[in-house]
Amino acid sequence: MITRHATKEIIYFFVLTMAAIGVIACLAYVTGAAWLNWLIIFPVLFYGFVLFFFRDPGRKVPPGEENVVAPADGYITDIETVEEPEFLGGKALRIGIFLSLFTPHINRSPVDGTVRYIKYHPGQFHNALHSRICGRENEANSIGIDNGSFPLLVKQIAGIIARRIVCTPCVGATLSRGERIGMIKFGSRTELYIPVSVNFTPKVKLGERVRAGSSIIGVIGKEVTP
Repeated sequence: MITRHATKEIIYFFVLTMAAIGVIACLAYVTGAAWLNWLIIFPVLFYGFVLFFFRDPGRKVPPGEENVVAPADGYITDIETVEEPEFLGGKALRIGIFLSLFTPHINRSPVDGTVRYIKYHPGQFHNALHSRICGRENEANSIGIDNGSFPLLVKQIAGIIARRIVCTPCVGATLSRGERIGMIKFGSRTELYIPVSVNFTPKVKLGERVRAGSSIIGVIGKEVTP
């Protein structure tokens, strides 16, 4: 399935692909060089990659309210304790996920809950692999979610290629674990922040590949008194 957020891009690249095919066909006809027709395969492959990039695969959400699922597809690049003053107002465990051009870019809610905070941050477009720099300076969108027992923050961060972040819920929206909450177009990272006051046990390690909505990124126990 192709995500509904890609309608403009799919139309734009389709027109571009057809134009490229037309130019190649005309050159082959005018010059009489039939071998030029083989070049048509390149714009076709490019358009195929565009469709591949904007895929939105279905996911089976694992049962269990204690399970926190990955908010994005990609590779775990960070698991560390940091200050999170924007929404949580204190120390939090940050889990960073890098999304390459070859992974689906749909973001999903890691828990059941209600959206309490959304803020867009304009910024730069540093390489999303450089977590410390891009986390502070890149274009980003923050989504604060309250699941009734604790709050957490999902941060969508644009990368060196990405130029558009899509956030579908609004403040007050009720989310189900694994529900789609948006996407980041063309290479990016997603970060999950959970307060250290919560008894959260990570179930992933650095370099591990996760899938949005289906991979268990950690397990929640009882809240710890600060």
